Amino acid sequence: MTVEEALKSFGEGEFLDEFGYILGIDMSENGDLAAEDFTAVTEGVCGISADLSPRVVIRDFVDGDRAVPVSERAEIRLDLLLISGDGVQEMILDSAEKGVPLRCVYMSGGGVAFLGNMLVSAAPSAPSEIYGIMVKAVFSAC
Repeated sequence: MTVEEALKSFGEGEFLDEFGYILGIDMSENGDLAAEDFTAVTEGVCGISADLSPRVVIRDFVDGDRAVPVSERAEIRLDLLLISGDGVQEMILDSAEKGVPLRCVYMSGGGVAFLGNMLVSAAPSAPSEIYGIMVKAVFSAC
């Protein structure tokens, strides 16, 4: 289901944040889809939140000689129950394991709040209170 279809079909749900935003991932081979055509992340989602406020952090270079201020803008947190065979979840976990960025969109019916590359910088998993395995994925703009 595309992000646009999901926003039209569902007025509210666990996969929407409190302001009606949804996360989508470009699953095309070429990475050239329009934002509304990204695949909506809906299966197994138990919660989603985002911090899109601008902030600056200091990053040290590996050589340790100098530090540089880096602007960081977006972080999206996604709680989801693992569902075997779900292609979107597999792509998220694969990104976390291999460090490969995903082209993501975070949007509502009112427009796009974020569109760009994101790394799944953390994806710890643990047994869920409900059932199955819960993954708490953190997407960070890169």
